[in-house]
Amino acid sequence: MNNALKRLFLSSTSMTSAGAIALAEFLPESASLLHLDLTMNNLDLAGVMALSSGLKANHVMRCLDLNIPPGDEEMARCVVLDTLCQMVS
Repeated sequence: MNNALKRLFLSSTSMTSAGAIALAEFLPESASLLHLDLTMNNLDLAGVMALSSGLKANHVMRCLDLNIPPGDEEMARCVVLDTLCQMVS
């Protein structure tokens, strides 16, 4: 386990939701990652929800950058509601 990794920039890497799901499995174990940039990738709702689930067990990370496709109201709603729930708990 790398405890020195603070920022991981994976923008424009053609990551799909399968990659995001695999990455989400790492998030609970990450003790040092503060910023994860996944902008400009092809993530769908399944990938975003997996990331959200992985982040619930991670109390270190402070910034997750994502793009929500224009017109994808379901993904936007899920991201906003999940973020609000995490802020309250």
